[in-house]
Amino acid sequence: MGKHQHDVETTQRSDVATRAKPSPGARSIRGTRILYVDDEPLLLTAVGRLLRGAGAFCLLAGTHEEALAMVADPPAVGLAIIDFHMPDGPVDDLLKKLRVESPGLPVIGTSGADRQGEFAKRGVACFLAKPWGISEFIHTLERALSPNPHFLPSFPLDLTTAARRPSE
Repeated sequence: MGKHQHDVETTQRSDVATRAKPSPGARSIRGTRILYVDDEPLLLTAVGRLLRGAGAFCLLAGTHEEALAMVADPPAVGLAIIDFHMPDGPVDDLLKKLRVESPGLPVIGTSGADRQGEFAKRGVACFLAKPWGISEFIHTLERALSPNPHFLPSFPLDLTTAARRPSE
């Protein structure tokens, strides 16, 4: 499949995608170019429809090579969502190349297994566990696009340990 075959840019609305309400203070994904990288064709199709329905421009890549070609083409990608397990190489390689091609690009890691810690070690602040619901998906995208995604966790905080500080 050619690199532009997955390049779908429309702003159609759908009732399903608009049910997810934006989080207070979160930046809307409307008008954002979003790259989704996954080797599962059904997920690529579903996510493409969801993103278009929410008003985003979507770029769908089934391989690392396709993803890098899409990021290299203008206009700039505003957000990348990357599956941890891809048949064409480790996620580390793709992340390194994305950071060279597009420094500062917000990235969301996703996986069917709990890979939040592994993505965090690689500098990816947001994680979305599969399977996810529409509201959770849209909220995570908005959070990743917020000015401080590190301060908007998608998991419950343990406030008892977070509040402990060494004696001064």
